[in-house]
Amino acid sequence: MKFSASPVVLVAVQCKIASDLPKLVEDLKRLAKSDPMVVCSIAESGKHVIAGAGELHLEICLKDLQEDFMGGAEIVKSDPVVSFRETVLEVPLFTTSRHTFLSLSHLGSRVPSELLPRIRLSLNAC
Repeated sequence: MKFSASPVVLVAVQCKIASDLPKLVEDLKRLAKSDPMVVCSIAESGKHVIAGAGELHLEICLKDLQEDFMGGAEIVKSDPVVSFRETVLEVPLFTTSRHTFLSLSHLGSRVPSELLPRIRLSLNAC
């Protein structure tokens, strides 16, 4: 199943009792299989990280992990962290269509801000 959203909220988890670590690793795999929106990984620091769609989604996943999968074993979780990504802020000035029968292209540029009141006035007059 493919989602249009991606997991953006991250929480690091670890066992309160070190002997439960193999169980935690196995149950993180089971959690990732049971919920396709959850991504479980190991960070460079060695911490086990769960990524989900939001804080509420992660709370439910952590509750399921602790109560259903781990049988009530205690886990310690970090505060949720939102992963940030870069995005494009500028619109390309030259674009073309992908239509195979018709091919259109246009070149655009920014309208100077001093012309905006005149454009709005002429649009309101129509």
